[in-house]
Amino acid sequence: MDVRRADERYPGGDEAAGIASRHAFSFGPH
Repeated sequence: MDVRRADERYPGGDEAAGIASRHAFSFGPH
């Protein structure tokens, strides 16, 4: 999982949001 992809999905550029999105993506139905 690349952080860049997370940034694209969640525009904002927040490191915390990126980490949260990574966890959510890992446990997400995606």
